[in-house]
Amino acid sequence: MPDLTIQTRETFTSGISSEALAFDKTLTITGVNSIQKMLFEPPTTGQTELIKFAASAAGPGILRAGDFKYLRITNFDGSNAIEVYFSDTSTNHYYSIQLNAGCSYILTSLGFDASDTALASGVSTASINKIQANSLTAACNVELIVGLS
Repeated sequence: MPDLTIQTRETFTSGISSEALAFDKTLTITGVNSIQKMLFEPPTTGQTELIKFAASAAGPGILRAGDFKYLRITNFDGSNAIEVYFSDTSTNHYYSIQLNAGCSYILTSLGFDASDTALASGVSTASINKIQANSLTAACNVELIVGLS
């Protein structure tokens, strides 16, 4: 079966001692048979739907949840942030992140836990059904990479 390999490298040089550090991480995801690449430019007003996941794919931009293996969202803008929204089918469970200029966000599962009060045990488990985004101050170029079995 085909594999998808993700490599992350972080480097740091101390301003005091000039000590250089490097951190490397490699993750291999097996069974990735196809990759989809999508480019977006979310506006600053309202959310743009990036992708949906369903039990069975039913059209453009809707992928079969059971085939999901990997997702990366990257904000290619040089100075502006985007906000990314993740929700389940009921839209009662959701979370959002701010993705700063040049940053990426990676998922290897559509599952997430949600609570409508505070941090506590017994949270509701949910599955991401829809991902939306909007640019916070100016339109940004956003790349979405999805790996499917």
